[in-house]
Amino acid sequence: MRIARAALFPTISAAPSITNSRTSANLVNNQARGSFIPGARTDYTLPARSVIPGDIWGSVRRNIRATAESAQASAAQLENARLSFQAELAQDYFQLHGTDRDEELLETTVKSYEEFLQLTQNRLKSGVASGGDVAQAQAQLENARAQLIDLRITRAQLRSTGLPF
Repeated sequence: MRIARAALFPTISAAPSITNSRTSANLVNNQARGSFIPGARTDYTLPARSVIPGDIWGSVRRNIRATAESAQASAAQLENARLSFQAELAQDYFQLHGTDRDEELLETTVKSYEEFLQLTQNRLKSGVASGGDVAQAQAQLENARAQLIDLRITRAQLRSTGLPF
């Protein structure tokens, strides 16, 4: 923004220089002997230049406005990226904690199914239940255990994303 605005102000430049030279007394040239003077010589130059910009058609001011709007758009894009990151972080946070609650629930379910399987096996021994009931209880328990394993893998994957919680 400052660079664009600088185009409104005059520009002054200078390039000072000092040149030292020495000519040899033994130099022979085509000039008359009296016009040649051997020795040291120092030249000082100070060229200066001043440019005052004319913004007759308003192009400099439009450029300044465009630069300001571009900076504002860049700031908005940065804020949008920051907001997207925060939203994704919040989403991952809630997913992780939801997975924790699901894990607790499945652990309770597995314990209940283990007790139900034991009860069904006891009922089979007493002749009240069939082998199919025991197989069904066993399948139910194994299904819950498999879901618990899958949930723990999902939770580990969420943890490995580098979340700060």
